[in-house]
Amino acid sequence: MDPLSLVLQTFGVRADVFFTGNLCNLQDFSEESGQRGHLHILKSGALDLIDKRGKRLRIEEPTVIFFPRGEQHRFIPDAESGADLVCATLEYAKISTSPIAKALPSHLLLPMKAYPKFPVICDALFAEAFSEEYGRITAINRWLDLFLIEILRTCLQNNLITTGLMAGLAHPKLAKAMAAIHTEPAKHWTLDSLAAEAFMSRAKFAASFKDVIGQTPASYLLDWRMTLARSMLKKGKPVNEVAEAIGYENSSAMARVFKKVVGVSPKQFQLRGDQ
Repeated sequence: MDPLSLVLQTFGVRADVFFTGNLCNLQDFSEESGQRGHLHILKSGALDLIDKRGKRLRIEEPTVIFFPRGEQHRFIPDAESGADLVCATLEYAKISTSPIAKALPSHLLLPMKAYPKFPVICDALFAEAFSEEYGRITAINRWLDLFLIEILRTCLQNNLITTGLMAGLAHPKLAKAMAAIHTEPAKHWTLDSLAAEAFMSRAKFAASFKDVIGQTPASYLLDWRMTLARSMLKKGKPVNEVAEAIGYENSSAMARVFKKVVGVSPKQFQLRGDQ
């Protein structure tokens, strides 16, 4: 499985449409809990975007307006034409641990004409959004999920993500080491063996990994193993099976590390309802 697919599958994010049509009145958007993001796609018309600092920007062409962490913002549509929009919330499995939410800038403005693949998906998305077909909401959400993947690909390909896991996936050498960790978490990885995967010297690899991803390779490996442990435990997997899958000699060894990182034992984690 490719690295981006693995991240999306492991951490989870989905789009839920909440508005399609012509916006003709001032509209405020905010997410007080910080648990959801906002994705807007301007099809036609024009609007003024006002961010949380009061900065005002005029948008007069088809554009993707993306607030990954639900920052407060406001739209003032053009008085004559209004603004034809598709708006969705982004629902993360858990935003505080999502590398997608953490890695992206506070907001992105992506003109449609600058990214040739955007219109291909958006034409189908808009056809559903501005129709009255049965099943349109479900269809819109499916197209939005596909479009979100294309946005993430665009961010990686155009260096719009500068730190964290997602930035590592965009790095031609570090991505090889990360892919090795992701696909073989149970392997006894060392700094030397990971550097070899990246075709880098030990010192260069360690420095680059810390600079780009913001963690040491050992810390990242631990975090990935604990992420997989959480995911498997949520699915009801036995602790000994989880321990074997992520590289621990036995369930007791894994449980000690898990409690130190997560704050509760694996069994307690499985019983909690706020995971």
